[in-house]
This record gives sequence, structure tokens and C-alpha cells, in this order.
Amino acid sequence: MPKVEGAVFNSRLLRQTIERSLRGAFTRTIDAEGLRFEMVVSAR
Repeated sequence: MPKVEGAVFNSRLLRQTIERSLRGAFTRTIDAEGLRFEMVVSAR
């Protein structure tokens, strides 16, 4: 898959927002079928 412009910045922004600010976790997979994104955050 070709690299997407801004991918590093986007990954950093996701990590900062989801993991640090929301204290959650995420996984992102890009393959021939497309993009899969899963995010888990606490409801509290």
C-alpha cells in the first residue's frame, strides 16, 4: 500500500487523543479489503 501523506501526524494525533486524553486504546489495520479501525474508551 502506498504511504498516505500525513500518516505519521495522523497516527500521533490519534495516539495523543485516544490513549492519553481519553485513556483508551485503538487498533488500525489497512489492507486490501480497506481500513479497519477499532477504539475502546471508558464510559466514565
